[in-house]
Amino acid sequence: MTMDDDDDDNDDNTAGAVQNRIQMRKQERATIDRLNEAQDAERSLTHLSTLFGKVSNLIVQQGETIDKLEDDVESAAVDIAAGQSEIQTLYSIKKGNRGLIIKTFAVIIFVVIFMRFY
Repeated sequence: MTMDDDDDDNDDNTAGAVQNRIQMRKQERATIDRLNEAQDAERSLTHLSTLFGKVSNLIVQQGETIDKLEDDVESAAVDIAAGQSEIQTLYSIKKGNRGLIIKTFAVIIFVVIFMRFY
């Protein structure tokens, strides 16, 4: 073998080693990129889980609010029925007192007129 052949072999070995290092760096970068993507996915899933928890809490709170509203509506319906009954009672009392009110005004008018002529 000659010296040129040794230089060619050394160049081939050096070129092969450089190629191996380049390939290893590419694989290392790809692995790091996959790791970063996996970490991003994990963060996104954690955030999504937190959001679902918050939505769940809101749904529970809204359910409680709806129950309270339903109770208030039922209470209002009972109060309205009682108020209607009271109004009907007052109307019947007022209607029954019309004769008494007319008689009272007639007596007052009679007394006023009688006092003028006296």
